[in-house]
Amino acid sequence: MQFDYVPEQIAHFLISSSDTCSCHLAIRSSKAILLNSILNRVIVVEDDEATRDSISLAFELGFKGVEILKFDRSAPVLAAISRHKPDLITVDLGLPDGDGIQLVKSIREFSDLPVLILSGRGDDSSILTAIRVGADDFLVKPFSTIALQAHVEALIRRVRRLETKSVSQEILLRPNLVLDLSGAQIVHDGTPIPLSAREVECLTLLVEADGKIVTMREFKERVWNSTTVSDSAIKMVFYRLRKSLGDDETARLLIQSHRGIGYSLSR
Repeated sequence: MQFDYVPEQIAHFLISSSDTCSCHLAIRSSKAILLNSILNRVIVVEDDEATRDSISLAFELGFKGVEILKFDRSAPVLAAISRHKPDLITVDLGLPDGDGIQLVKSIREFSDLPVLILSGRGDDSSILTAIRVGADDFLVKPFSTIALQAHVEALIRRVRRLETKSVSQEILLRPNLVLDLSGAQIVHDGTPIPLSAREVECLTLLVEADGKIVTMREFKERVWNSTTVSDSAIKMVFYRLRKSLGDDETARLLIQSHRGIGYSLSR
């Protein structure tokens, strides 16, 4: 990965939801801003024009040469994903032609594209619902461009690590249960069960711990790259994992929950 440094000043935005205030621009002095080429193309779905433009500018400032495709509604987005093959999509939950949650559901029916929710809805219910239907991360408005860039970099790094896993990396969890890292799936009695990037990383962390408890803080630091993520977001990942394993009690007992502490793997 190559990096370029732009001296002088950093354009630093506070991006807010359209119903609270407009997007504010402040210029602050700094020695350099780190730009990189980990992104080629991004889709931004946001109905407010000023917010949409500020989000786009944040990507342009933080990721050298990135192409931004902007949409103010959900209707054309699925076709755009299929046609343009973006590296990431940001989705606002309040869209004029439907809720962003439904858009995420539709994306997950055919794509593992990294999804970052950017919304003024910061309540636990909205965050958990978005994670549950397949969003990879959630950033609450207002947020700075620096925060947006940090979340995007962490998300893309996770995806790229999974993409570079060896094709032979399969881990036998139980006689009828195999974790396929390269395929981002669990194979249960011969039936593949697709996993999200976070589900794979959480399971991999448990495997590496070899039966020891992985604490909530460890999940936050090593999977989310942030100690500020809520415990509820981690619990939702394991809720989805258990649900994916169905009614097989032996398989479901694979993941042990230690209330208030973390999780471990029982093999």
